[in-house]
Amino acid sequence: MAHAVKRSVDDTSELLGLPRERSSGERLHLEVAKLLLEKRLLSLTGLAVAMRQAPEWGSGLAQTIISSGQVRPIDYYRAVAEVYGVRFVDLKAEPIDEALVDVKDRADYAERHLVPWRKIDGRLLIATTEISAEHFNWGDARFGADNYDFVITSPFDILWETQKLFRDWDSFLAREALFSWKPEHSAKFTVTRPQTVTLWAMLGLLAVALVLAPMPTLVTLMSVFTTIYTLTFVFKFVLTFVGASRKADMEISPEAVAALGDADLPVYSVLVPMYKEAEVLPLLTRALKGLDYPASKLEVKLVLEEDDLETIDAAKALKLPGTFEILRVEAGIARFGVDMDETNVVPETNLDDAVSFTKGCYVGQEIIVRIKHRGHPAKKLTGLRFETDQQIEPGAIIRSQENQEIGRVTSAVISPRSGSIGLGYVRYEYLADGTHVVVGDGIDAIVGMNG
Repeated sequence: MAHAVKRSVDDTSELLGLPRERSSGERLHLEVAKLLLEKRLLSLTGLAVAMRQAPEWGSGLAQTIISSGQVRPIDYYRAVAEVYGVRFVDLKAEPIDEALVDVKDRADYAERHLVPWRKIDGRLLIATTEISAEHFNWGDARFGADNYDFVITSPFDILWETQKLFRDWDSFLAREALFSWKPEHSAKFTVTRPQTVTLWAMLGLLAVALVLAPMPTLVTLMSVFTTIYTLTFVFKFVLTFVGASRKADMEISPEAVAALGDADLPVYSVLVPMYKEAEVLPLLTRALKGLDYPASKLEVKLVLEEDDLETIDAAKALKLPGTFEILRVEAGIARFGVDMDETNVVPETNLDDAVSFTKGCYVGQEIIVRIKHRGHPAKKLTGLRFETDQQIEPGAIIRSQENQEIGRVTSAVISPRSGSIGLGYVRYEYLADGTHVVVGDGIDAIVGMNG
């Protein structure tokens, strides 16, 4: 089949002058740099600077060339494909076949920068950023030695597409991993079963003691509470005294800083959330590019919301170096002034995790706690999927199948991933995922983003 990686050691050696088990690494990237020079995509001076910076920064040649802005990532990995003699694929233009991926391999896809792409003529093609003995071993273990081949893509494509494929899984893992792994350590369980049994037993003994000897029991309780209060006061006093007598600041001398080499510095990820700030973006990125830090050890992630097309387009037009990534977020969280205001209470907005129901006092606490523990709000913010290609106007009325008014749309966008979607308040009895409703002038919609 055309564009398939050859399995024989001789073919790989012919390609790079190295055996299969060393078919990746710096020798490969020198070959790639040579090809980029021939194509005039990389200057000789740029290569010389990158080769000097790579050991100084403690980074690979490829990472140094891309992060310093010498070559665009897509051009670099097209050259990698050409050196290997395999096909380059743009995963955004030619998406992954979802039937081929396995959520159990999610960590491997991220760690090894690979993902099963498609089957062509009955043969599986794995998209990756480079081909090493480790990649062969991984493919052999999962698919058998003669059942697959490789194609090359860029790291951004793999990151972007796997994030889309495993969006729900990643979200679940972020929220529920600890609860699934060790429920007893999760904040979902404030009191364990043994603790509950012990508390009820102590309450029972206290009730019996109050019946049989009320005055001695009350005196004992008062003594216990007074002792606990006194010990707490003493403990806080000791903490304050010890803390005040010690210097918390860590002093680092200029000599120690000067002794640090770039190779000793850690990798920093800089998250830059932005919304409707296209005009600010060039100034911000210019400042970030000017940071006095090795470019190969910076990961700048622009976190842009799905409906902010102006800022997304501005970021793409800047042709940012490889240290920058554009992460788009489909907004599913209420925005103050759009999806909620001072007339809403927390349980209506799906922001329960943003507040504590057990600490402190605030205006309206009694109402909110009563709603949480004794009932439910009359309406609640929920996701909506509209069965149309058009964007719905905020404020549109939501009706039941029986033509009864049950809510309104608060915000709506056209998502490249999910189509026409939005948020809106819906009466409690219609909140079940998959409930069919009607919006505006007869447009069908489904309650719940997964509906």
